[in-house]
Amino acid sequence: MALTDELKNLIKEEVISAAEVGEILDMSRQSLAIHVKKGNLVPFKKVGNTQLFFKDEILAFQGQLDKNRALYRPYDEKYKK
Repeated sequence: MALTDELKNLIKEEVISAAEVGEILDMSRQSLAIHVKKGNLVPFKKVGNTQLFFKDEILAFQGQLDKNRALYRPYDEKYKK
């Protein structure tokens, strides 16, 4: 099965690794692992130590995470409204 350029671009833009998730969500690998273990984040593909996530799901979780951080980190300037 040959991959078309359109499909390659879709994968490149919509599929992200655990390292990229950590950067987007501003969290450590350990925190990411905890969220995966709790079921808050679910990789759609896991092979060995590699986990792949859909970008849309991560961005949706980011909104939820930012709300919680604003609520529970009132001292943190980054999350003040």
